[in-house]
Amino acid sequence: TILLSENGTVIPSSSEKLSNTGFCSKPVVFNFDGTANIIWFTNQNENKKVFLSQKHGNLWNEAEIISESNSTAAYPVISDSEKNLAFIWEKFHLKTKASSIEILTWDHSVNPPMLKASDFKDGQRSGKKTVSFKITHAADPSGIKGCSWIVTQNPSEEPPAVINADPSSTDITAELNRDGLWFIKVRECDYAGNWSASSRLTCTLDTVPPGAVSIIPPEETEEGLLPSNTFSIQWDSPRDEDVSGYIWTIKKIDDIPQLLIDNKFHRSRAGTEQKKQMVSELLDKNEELIEEKIILSGKINSSKNSAGISNLRNGLYVFAVTAVDSSGNISEASDQIYF
Repeated sequence: TILLSENGTVIPSSSEKLSNTGFCSKPVVFNFDGTANIIWFTNQNENKKVFLSQKHGNLWNEAEIISESNSTAAYPVISDSEKNLAFIWEKFHLKTKASSIEILTWDHSVNPPMLKASDFKDGQRSGKKTVSFKITHAADPSGIKGCSWIVTQNPSEEPPAVINADPSSTDITAELNRDGLWFIKVRECDYAGNWSASSRLTCTLDTVPPGAVSIIPPEETEEGLLPSNTFSIQWDSPRDEDVSGYIWTIKKIDDIPQLLIDNKFHRSRAGTEQKKQMVSELLDKNEELIEEKIILSGKINSSKNSAGISNLRNGLYVFAVTAVDSSGNISEASDQIYF
């Protein structure tokens, strides 16, 4: 290229070489979207290639190859009221000795990525203070340059047009610093500079355990004993809570005196008052074990508000039960003493 003065004469030393790639032919200068462009083809080592260069300010950028082999007679095609740009050229096929017409359309869009939750369920509650997710990039003719992602509680906030993860960073982990609904949003950028719309996942961080259950005392004898060693224990769920199930256990604390055992195989000779006295003494003896705080963990073992106990051996027992919500939070244990 050269620069001309106002009177049309060439300004000395103003020429600029755009190509060093051998024989160049049929340059076409055109304007698109306010930018000057030039397209041409070369015959370097008898392999014809199509090149494109754009002018930014007073300088032309480095020539870009848009067709790499045996291509000639390249022309720009501007359509849709000068909104779309494409290139068309003739390509010669060495094997078949035939020619074809090829077209390259301008890449002005990129599809959003696909997201998959790794350690939580999209749209559901979670008790974990971190979230992990996997990004699957969309296929794109220009190739994916990278993506921008955020984890936010603002539903209208979008990832900025700044790449913070390259294409190889497909597994992302982020921290959640407060309870509530969170939005995970990812958009990607291709090598043509296009940004996609955002893909998103949601989860609700819930670290508050449900309230304790209220055990319904089973029927007992006048002395405070269970009438049978096969029985059911029921409880009321905490009000207005998201409960998925319960964890319960029954733990033996001590043996009981033979005089407290009264069934069809063994009739006790002790009277009511004597039995009450023995029960009181047994409770005083095991006060520390009874008062010991029970912490339950593990898997839910009941989806109902009851536990069935069968053929329990004679003894002093503590029954404990906790509620578990859909985020995995566990309530404090409620307990009850049984003989």
